[in-house]
Amino acid sequence: MNAQRSDDPAIGAAARHWAVRLSGEELAPREQARFEAWRDAAPANRAAFDEAMAVMKAVAGLSHLRGLAALPEVRASLARRVLSAPAVRYGAMAAAVLLLLSGTLLPLPFGGNGAVYATEVAQIRDVTLNDGSIVTLGAQSRIQVSFTDAERLVRLDSGEAFFNVVSQPHRPFRVVAGDTVVQVVGTKFDVNRGPQERVRVSVLEGTVHVQPADPQPAALKPAPVILKPGDQVVTAGAQVRVKPSSSHAPAVASWRQGYLSYEDATLAEVVADARRYYKGDIILASRDLGSLKVTASFRADQIGRFMQTLPEILPVQTRINGSEIVLQRAEVKKG
Repeated sequence: MNAQRSDDPAIGAAARHWAVRLSGEELAPREQARFEAWRDAAPANRAAFDEAMAVMKAVAGLSHLRGLAALPEVRASLARRVLSAPAVRYGAMAAAVLLLLSGTLLPLPFGGNGAVYATEVAQIRDVTLNDGSIVTLGAQSRIQVSFTDAERLVRLDSGEAFFNVVSQPHRPFRVVAGDTVVQVVGTKFDVNRGPQERVRVSVLEGTVHVQPADPQPAALKPAPVILKPGDQVVTAGAQVRVKPSSSHAPAVASWRQGYLSYEDATLAEVVADARRYYKGDIILASRDLGSLKVTASFRADQIGRFMQTLPEILPVQTRINGSEIVLQRAEVKKG
């Protein structure tokens, strides 16, 4: 057994995340630097990443399944299952073939010829789809669109998007964000793909169904969560948590008006969104800071100023070095 192998689930999750990212797209320089810093931080990180990449390459090498294996949903699902199984220690290729051929990894289908739309840091963009639906992409966001005569499919690869969907009763509209599926006929709603594969869905108009994109048979899947205007859910894998609305709840997709607004959100979520609008870097010095809860609203063009005021509401210190903002745990003053 490899002495450097770690059973830490956090390391495994991070390794799978980076393996999928690197096998599916070229990273921006800042993201590449983050990956390399994580990989080089500990031998266990490098070992877990090498193992995850071996699984990705094994699947990509299956010529007769190459089209299916090219889908990020399949690669991510495969990595989660294979890397959590003892079989990976004796041969990732055999485990990958077994899982693929068993039919347990079939995700929602995406055509390879769909259109791709993306935005840069601090850019917001409206996209009109060929059915007349309009998607407003938040900063540093990316979607893939694949329409057929039977259904309309959009994959949110990163970031956030607001959907104004034209009603077509016999042609449902589905959005896939990581392990979450959002299905509608015609409505207005927002989908945010955050850190640790957390997905936030907020509804402005109409009815929205939310459920995990689990590959198990439909008969075994839990019933979808049904959202009405004003409702919001936060998902993480197979977990779906309904957030009760209140009179203080932020307006749905307030970022379209230039504001980032939160009610009882984690600092990790706030920082993940802020990074997409800030032309610099925002760093959480320790992972535990990400779980701190934040209720706030600030302009997307005043992120630096907001980060400077965080010590007034949270036990953190803000250190600014040029365009880099570092948030660290506040020192306890000794009496």
